[in-house]
Amino acid sequence: MSYVGIILTSDEVEKKLSLLILEVLINKARVSFPLSSVGVPSSVVLIQGSSSLCLDRDQWRLCVLPVLEDSTWAILKTPKGNEIARGSKFEYWQGLIGGALKKSFSSNGF
Repeated sequence: MSYVGIILTSDEVEKKLSLLILEVLINKARVSFPLSSVGVPSSVVLIQGSSSLCLDRDQWRLCVLPVLEDSTWAILKTPKGNEIARGSKFEYWQGLIGGALKKSFSSNGF
């Protein structure tokens, strides 16, 4: 299988990435590095949840990881996160994550 990491712009991330990142935070999506080998990091990051997206490694490292590691989302990484995933606040959290991603991508020049 061939993997090509796409380069997203700050205008695209809210629509294309916010749901997947929320799913990662609540353990409904997984992240893998399909082209990794010993001593050679993968050039792409594969995110699989309700949809799949293959993202460029540099955008993952510079733009997405800082958002994932932000303490703002700590509540989503707890058992309470499952309640949020099923509740009416799901779109609220997706919007917050989308805004954070857009800001991160924009501040990194994407």
